[in-house]
Amino acid sequence: MTRNLALEQSWRVRIEECRQSGLSVKKWCLQNGLKNTSYHYWIKKFRILDQQEAEDNTFAEVVLLPENKNTTKCSPRGSRSVGDWYFPHFPQFVESL
Repeated sequence: MTRNLALEQSWRVRIEECRQSGLSVKKWCLQNGLKNTSYHYWIKKFRILDQQEAEDNTFAEVVLLPENKNTTKCSPRGSRSVGDWYFPHFPQFVESL
């Protein structure tokens, strides 16, 4: 099923308007011709989507080392050095994939 981004955006705007109104969700929905259940459906949907997106954004720490041709590149135990890139938590990162 494809996501309808325009519909999602319109509900994000509605939810923000409701929160800014100072009204209860029930009163705001009545005034705006919306079902209370639809409002709560979208709140739950956004919570799940936001959580999934946060879990999908996994980053590895990367430290750039200055290039010095007179020294040997060394890495602490459990890390990897590739060219000028240093990955201090490389084994843990690979295991998490």
